[in-house]
Amino acid sequence: MEFIKAHFEKGEMKAIIDRTYSLEAIQKAHVYVDIAKKKGNVVAGGNELIKQKHTFK
Repeated sequence: MEFIKAHFEKGEMKAIIDRTYSLEAIQKAHVYVDIAKKKGNVVAGGNELIKQKHTFK
């Protein structure tokens, strides 16, 4: 984990977020992952993380 964290902090890696869903919409998130051609990660319940511009601690 420290190896990956170091690369994120240096800007050498970044998270590709396709869509975000609230926990209340978790079923919609699962449907999207199952049937859509997603281009990145799908985040459920991570709205606060997204607001922090993908700051990992």
